[in-house]
Amino acid sequence: LSNTLRQLALYEAFEKAPPVFAHVSTILGPDGKKLSKRHGATSIEAFREMGYLPEAMVNYLALLGWSHPEGKELLTMEELIDAFSLDRLSPNPAIFDPQKLKWMNGHYMRNIPVEDLAKRAKFFFEKEGLRVEDEGYLMKVLNVVRERADTLSELPKEAIYFFTDPEMEEIPEELKGIFEELLEETRKLTDWNLERLSEVFKALLKKHGVRPKDFYPTLRRVLTGRNEGPELVSIISLLGRERFVERLARAIEGVRGR
Repeated sequence: LSNTLRQLALYEAFEKAPPVFAHVSTILGPDGKKLSKRHGATSIEAFREMGYLPEAMVNYLALLGWSHPEGKELLTMEELIDAFSLDRLSPNPAIFDPQKLKWMNGHYMRNIPVEDLAKRAKFFFEKEGLRVEDEGYLMKVLNVVRERADTLSELPKEAIYFFTDPEMEEIPEELKGIFEELLEETRKLTDWNLERLSEVFKALLKKHGVRPKDFYPTLRRVLTGRNEGPELVSIISLLGRERFVERLARAIEGVRGR
C-alpha cells in the first residue's frame, strides 16, 4: 500500500488515467510469519527448478487471498478467469502451504498428457545423468511411475532403475535354488510375455515350496534395488527379457561368490 501513492503520482506526472488498484492480503509462511527466504523457495524460478508446473503454480497462487464461489480448488486458467471477482478477495493474511502446493502439482502431473509430461521431464532426467534416447520408452516409464511423484524433479529418482542397473541385491541362501532355476527357465523361454512368465513363477513356487511373500519382494529388490514401487508386472514388462536375465544372473553370481 505504501507504493500506491508513488504510483498515482507517476500516472499524474505522465497525465495518464490511473487504473483501479486492488491489493491482496499479505502472504505468511506456515509459521504465521511474513513469507521470506527463511521459509525456503520464494521465487518462481526456484519453483521451476524444483519441478513445479506453471499450471499448478498459477492455480495455487490464485487461491492465496481469493476463493472460488463454490469452494473449488483445482481450477484451469479459463475457470479462474471466469470465476474471478474482486469481491472474493479476503482481507485476512493467506498462509503459504508448501505441502498443499506439492499435492496440487502432483495432481497436474498425473493428469496432463504423458507426451507433454515427457517433454517437461526430460530435462530433469538428463540433469541427473540419465540419458533419454527413446522418448517413447520414457513415456512408458512415466506412465508407470508418475503416480509416485509430485514434482518433475522427483521422477528420475522413481525411475532410475529403468535406465541404470541398481546396486547388486544379495539373494537369501534359502531362496538360492528357486532363483537359479528361474534364471534357467527364463533363458529358455522362446515366448517372452507376462502370462508365460507368471506361469513359470507359479510352477517354481510350488516346486520349491516357497511362499509368494518371500519370493516376490526379493525379485523386486533384485530388479530395482527397492523394497517398494510400481506393480512388479509393469517393471518386468518395461525392463524386458535381456535386462531381467542380466540382473537375475548378477544377483545369483553374488550368492555363489560368498
